[in-house]
Amino acid sequence: MTEFKFTRQNRAPRTVCVLICVYAALLALVILFDAAWWLMALLALPTLPAIWDIAQNTSAGLVLDQNKLRWFTGTREAEIDRSDIDYVRFDTRWDFSVRVSLILRSGKRISAA
Repeated sequence: MTEFKFTRQNRAPRTVCVLICVYAALLALVILFDAAWWLMALLALPTLPAIWDIAQNTSAGLVLDQNKLRWFTGTREAEIDRSDIDYVRFDTRWDFSVRVSLILRSGKRISAA
């Protein structure tokens, strides 16, 4: 039977490049325009989860086969029978990440980031 697999490493070149650009821009604001360092530190706070993911080199993914849906992220993993799933909901967050929720036939909701 056919099996679909998807895996993504968080230590992607694009992520590293974006972080370098963000920190270069913040540093340029401090050096060239004498911006307040504490304000630049506040602007850098949203990048901390990305730095953590790069340092840990976590991965995330899923495997979909004829009978089961399995997924993993970091050290967490889970699986569910496909027959238990009623529908799947995808919600885009403010940081453009996507939260996926499995709505089961029983009405229970399972969320994975």
